[in-house]
Amino acid sequence: MGIWECCELLNNIVDESDPDLDEPQIKHLLQTAEAIRKDYPDEDWLHLTGLIHGDTFPVGCAFDESIVHHKYFKENPDFNNPKYNNKYEGCGLEKVLMSWGHDDYMLIVVFLFLATVSATCHENCFIKQVVEQIHLLRPRSGAAGYRLEVANCQSWRLAVETNNIRNWKMVPGECENYVGHYMLGKQYRDDCEIVADLAIEYAKSLTLAGDGKDIWVFDIDETTLSNLPYYARSDVLFGAIPYNSTLFNEWVAEGTAPPVPASLRLYRTLLPLGFKIVFLTGSSQRLKASRASNLKAAGYHTWEKLILRGEADEGTAMVYKSNKRTELVNSGYRILGNMGDQWSDILGENSGNRTFKVPDPMYYIA
Repeated sequence: MGIWECCELLNNIVDESDPDLDEPQIKHLLQTAEAIRKDYPDEDWLHLTGLIHGDTFPVGCAFDESIVHHKYFKENPDFNNPKYNNKYEGCGLEKVLMSWGHDDYMLIVVFLFLATVSATCHENCFIKQVVEQIHLLRPRSGAAGYRLEVANCQSWRLAVETNNIRNWKMVPGECENYVGHYMLGKQYRDDCEIVADLAIEYAKSLTLAGDGKDIWVFDIDETTLSNLPYYARSDVLFGAIPYNSTLFNEWVAEGTAPPVPASLRLYRTLLPLGFKIVFLTGSSQRLKASRASNLKAAGYHTWEKLILRGEADEGTAMVYKSNKRTELVNSGYRILGNMGDQWSDILGENSGNRTFKVPDPMYYIA
């Protein structure tokens, strides 16, 4: 169903809370969108917001008489609770928590859409321009309405990326919104692109031996393939909910993860330069078929080796990957480049002549 068919379908739905019952729903949508376009002609994201908008109201304070069907709030126990009847005038919109409604539902739908499309979008595609214009309607409220201190979450992400915070289990609840917007937005894309630019510059500066033993090691998850469609789900919340290996492995088994565009660009540059590609992942050996098919579907069509973790592989992720890289070196390969999203991908023995890390504030693997 297209967006226009969806709007037409709304004409068959009667919303008893809507005071405009005499007008078709689609007329109300178009009037709102067109009025916004008249006042803000260059803000196309806002035109769409007007088209799919709904009614909402602040909670935790007195119900204003301007709210549609205000009289029915008298049946709400909060109506007579002094704790929830303050005016809070002049407190600032960032301190206000709005009611849950279909606006929030559409926000989740758009997030899931952007998680998939922005991960697959290459340079100059239209959706990249849309992602750059994401407007944060509630930029300072995170999971369950907790106050989101932006500066603190930015500092937390910096500490994570520099490996100053270690062995953390979850994204802080108050930073869920921040991490989600970062991963879906322009900054994450730009951060990955600059890593790829530097890696390409380094790779082109090398003179390869030409014996097929010069290799570049890639991690898979959040390095070459993006799990954003999974992490944007409401039961994952960008890592703000405890990791569930069963759910994640089910997602991996589907084999539908899109590529990380910057890493795919690097991969496509390395091949004609003469590098052999090795994918080294902590995924279980039983997922090899789905991992291989997913890589090929995402554009990684050839490689020298695809190494997955077997039952006999012991130790932490860093120990496991160090051991596998040592096996490669002992077999005569030269690791000229190594890229991952976790510090455990690029630390340890035989990490390579040069390592590159792409950002990932959603989880930590030791």
